[in-house]
Amino acid sequence: MTLRKLTLTLSLACLAALPLAAPARSCTLWAVAGQAAGGGALIAKNRDWVPDHVQVFKVIEPKTGHKYFGLFALGGKNPRLTAGVNDAGLAVFSATASSIPKGERGENRISGLMDKLLASCDGVDALLAKKDLFALHSACFYLVADARKAARIEVGPSGEVSVTELREGVVAQTNHFLEPSLSWANKRIGVSSQARYDRIRALLDAKPGPFSFEDFLAMSGDTADGPDNSIWRTGSAPGKPRSLAAWVARLPATGAPRLHVRLANPGEPEREATLVLDRAFWNNRGYVWPPASSGPLR
Repeated sequence: MTLRKLTLTLSLACLAALPLAAPARSCTLWAVAGQAAGGGALIAKNRDWVPDHVQVFKVIEPKTGHKYFGLFALGGKNPRLTAGVNDAGLAVFSATASSIPKGERGENRISGLMDKLLASCDGVDALLAKKDLFALHSACFYLVADARKAARIEVGPSGEVSVTELREGVVAQTNHFLEPSLSWANKRIGVSSQARYDRIRALLDAKPGPFSFEDFLAMSGDTADGPDNSIWRTGSAPGKPRSLAAWVARLPATGAPRLHVRLANPGEPEREATLVLDRAFWNNRGYVWPPASSGPLR
């Protein structure tokens, strides 16, 4: 073997040994609680994914437990519930642990965790009392809130669970581990994940508070870091991951939650709506938004 061929072979071997770059299929989650929210809490999620499917919002009424309004991804490679708020005022949002290659995120020994939490929990404290359930899940992130507090939950690849609770202040999550106790799990922090985290923290830290519903809507639509790295991503090419949905929930200390939803389904015009989750809303059984949508939800 010539020196040139040997050098090339060694270079390729070294490249193969490096961790793969984290996929940009991801989400940005953030919340404020207490006086920072003007009382109660505000919580938001932008959902980013490859545009290979559509999504709808739907009210689910389980046989037992709480009704909940969920964002469902239909079709594509990963159909599932990705965010929800229930009739007790508990919001549960998730994000992918993209800083770990998919095959190394650990075994998922529980199915439908978000469905179970929304149906069975009346608030953050009740959800955190089920902390052991998160240890059964593969590596992932959750941001949850009610009218009293918010919490960030990071789940490691071997069932490690780290919880950050706050009754006052701000919290955010993208697609890599932030807790020092779990930083070892980051195999490769994606450029987009870091850029989105830095940007949402900068927006949160720049305002003394209290934050308004409209402030969160503006953050959700922020495009300051370009098509692939912004909080609201448009994708630099047709097949690139982009923001497919946004969800902003106001969970007041008194009164009904207020929810703003935005859908950017591929091949369809963007849609937005603001909903009040009062008794009349929850009595509207099987409610689907957008109303013309249909699909095998439940």
